[in-house]
Amino acid sequence: MNQLFFVLATFAVAIVILTIKMMFKAKKQGNMENYRIYEITTYLFAAISIILYVVSYLAPKLF
Repeated sequence: MNQLFFVLATFAVAIVILTIKMMFKAKKQGNMENYRIYEITTYLFAAISIILYVVSYLAPKLF
């Protein structure tokens, strides 16, 4: 169970890395609308990955 959360959190971190790359590309091109979308997406997936890592760490201790 905790391995599933760990794998999901790792995918979320990969999405964060990709959106940060896209964020810089959008800022370089001057497209601030896409920059804001990527910024929100980055924060969202960063929060999801942190929650999933915490759950994967605590799941064996709780269940």
